[in-house]
Amino acid sequence: MSDKFGKGLVNDIKREKIEAAEQKKLREKYDIPNQYVVVEKSNTGKFLINLIIRLVKGAATICILILAVIGLYTLIYEEIRQPFFKVITDTFVQLKILTN
Repeated sequence: MSDKFGKGLVNDIKREKIEAAEQKKLREKYDIPNQYVVVEKSNTGKFLINLIIRLVKGAATICILILAVIGLYTLIYEEIRQPFFKVITDTFVQLKILTN
């Protein structure tokens, strides 16, 4: 029975240390004296910005994975490799024409 109370006490102490570290970081961030407790509330704008950032990162990761699979596929199969290199060389020729 005392084991349950001991674990609860340890968890409470760990939580207090984490909260103290967060308070210290917030006080340094906002330059607030130690006598005040800083409460940083999440608002809709901040939430939406973080959500959009996560969605863009996820979409970019998916696009990179798809391009990597396409690249591996073109390197593995000979019948796809030759037309792919033809398209790439034609693209570089067109870029040279456009830049001159």
